[in-house]
Amino acid sequence: MLYEAVTSVVIAVLLGEMLKVLFQAANHEPIRPFHLGGMPSTHAAAVAGLCTGALAETGPSMLLLACVVFGWIVARDAYGVRWEVTKHSFALNSKLKTREFEATGHTRDQVLAGVCLGILVTVLVYAFV
Repeated sequence: MLYEAVTSVVIAVLLGEMLKVLFQAANHEPIRPFHLGGMPSTHAAAVAGLCTGALAETGPSMLLLACVVFGWIVARDAYGVRWEVTKHSFALNSKLKTREFEATGHTRDQVLAGVCLGILVTVLVYAFV
C-alpha cells in the first residue's frame, strides 16, 4: 500500500538525520540537524526508499523505472555537483582564512550509506507493517 512506501521514506529521512547528529557529536562537530551534507545522505535514503517501495508495490514497471531515474539524478547531484561546490567552499575558507562557506554535498560513501539506509528501512517497514 501507499502507506508503507510513504512511511518508509519518512522513517529513512528521520533516521538518517538522527545518524547525522550522532556522527557530528562523535566527530566533535557543531550539532546541526537537517543541514545539507554529512553522513549519511538523507537525499539518497529518501530516493532509495522510494525506489524500493515502488518495487514492492508495482514490481518491474514504468513507475519503478521513473523512480530509479529520479533517484540516480538525486544521488548523482548530491555526490557530483554539490560535492564539487563543497570542495570549492573548503578552498575559499582556506584562502580567505574563514569558515563562512560550508559543505553542501556528499562523498561517495555518504551517498552509498544513504542508499543502504533507505533500502533497509523500506524492507523492514514492508516486512513488519
